[in-house]
Amino acid sequence: MTVTEIEIDERGRASLKGAGLQPGRYRVTSAGGAATLERVVSYTETELLALRDGQVAAVHEAFANGSLETVTPDDLP
Repeated sequence: MTVTEIEIDERGRASLKGAGLQPGRYRVTSAGGAATLERVVSYTETELLALRDGQVAAVHEAFANGSLETVTPDDLP
C-alpha cells in the first residue's frame, strides 16, 4: 500500500503519479470525504463507433493481446 499526500488545485485537479497510479481510466467513488479509484476498461461512444470498422477492430485486438506493441496511423485504414 502506498500512502502519499497530494494537493488539489483550484480547478479540482491533482497529480496522482506520486501515488503510483498508471495512466488510464478510473472509476471514482467518493463518500464521507474519501475517494476510491478503481482502474476500468471502458470505451467512449466515438471509440465504439470506430470499432465497428473491421480493420480498426483487428488492429485494436492485435494491440490488446500484445501481438502489436505500438499503433501508428499506418496501421489504420
